[in-house]
Amino acid sequence: MIAQPSLLEEVESLYACRREAIDNPYPIYHRMRAESPVLLHSGVAAITRYTDVEAIMRNMVDYSNVRGKGSRIDAAAARLAADQATKMREVLNFMDMWVVQLDPPDHTRIRGLAHRALTPRRVAELGDTVVAITDELLGELAERKQVDFIEDFAYQLPLYVIGAMLGMPTSDRDRIRYWSDTITTFIGTEFSNIDEAQAAVADFRAYLKDAIAERRKTRQTDLLAALLEPDEAGDKMSLAELEAMFMVLLFAGHETTTNLIGNSVYWLLKSPEHMGQLRDDPSLIPLAIEEFLRFESPAQVVHRVARNTTTVSGTEIPAGTTIRLLMGAANRDPEKFDEPDRLDFRRDPRHLGFGIGPHFCLGQALTRLEAPIALERLLHRFPTVELAGEPRWRRNITLRGFEHFPLSVS
Repeated sequence: MIAQPSLLEEVESLYACRREAIDNPYPIYHRMRAESPVLLHSGVAAITRYTDVEAIMRNMVDYSNVRGKGSRIDAAAARLAADQATKMREVLNFMDMWVVQLDPPDHTRIRGLAHRALTPRRVAELGDTVVAITDELLGELAERKQVDFIEDFAYQLPLYVIGAMLGMPTSDRDRIRYWSDTITTFIGTEFSNIDEAQAAVADFRAYLKDAIAERRKTRQTDLLAALLEPDEAGDKMSLAELEAMFMVLLFAGHETTTNLIGNSVYWLLKSPEHMGQLRDDPSLIPLAIEEFLRFESPAQVVHRVARNTTTVSGTEIPAGTTIRLLMGAANRDPEKFDEPDRLDFRRDPRHLGFGIGPHFCLGQALTRLEAPIALERLLHRFPTVELAGEPRWRRNITLRGFEHFPLSVS
């Protein structure tokens, strides 16, 4: 008889991105929630219950969003040679300028300036552009019959859309993708590629400086040009703030949408009943997207740092501790969702797929525009969509999606 691994052994497997844990983390999440809903281990306090995750995300008094500090970073630095630790902190210090990692009042100010360029009206006006890009990409799939759905569609669509919004030449997309992939690996594998990440951030920032300088010389109407304009009070972003905002828009603007589209199609192929529901009634597609955001959250992990010593679910968390909010676990909490491991397109959509509270995803309207269009046009264009092999999940605990997804269409 083989003994069941201990909880810590399973958690360590997850944190190390071992294949068996990455392919299906949900049994580990369920066990963490049941046995240790606040698990202090490996330099972090992992939180898995919906109510706890939601409360911490809303609380910007006791918990800081600045993620380049805290127990997790100190523990990682202690394992590294001095020069590697310095490089790691250099990358993290720049990332702490991203709007998603700021605390008030900086967060309030930068989010307000950015929101002017990402209004619901501006996003809604992109509908025809999204449809046109989607149909063009699907036309290319039709010519090839068998494709890698991530490489040939799910990654391309949001990258083309955000690139068009930001006025990026199509010739630059390969470079942007490389930089984005490198940063994704850095974030989701506990800093496994420090040298590459440092170089990618440096190259990315140099590229953005040139793009910003060009917009300042010419009158354009793309999103980057809008970000350059001051608000009614005359406030505007500094060069470093613009670089950080532009990078996070390019990064977050396509990574999570790519995962959402890929994850949604995967589970439709695994569940013909649900595929049939959407083919019979396309009006369900927006609800289906909300359920996929819950069921297979594209962003699985968010970090905070405890400003003060607090108590969560009876466990004391010392000040300075990094908090690992496992949104993938919270979104399958049976205390919040009946039969959480079952897809249900008519379920109450109050999930944490876009976060909640002051840091509710700035780009959620764009994702909610792109993903339903992608799914509706795919199902309309191809009566038959089938797996052409077994997809492979990306080894990343933060962003959940596929690195390889063989598909045949007809």
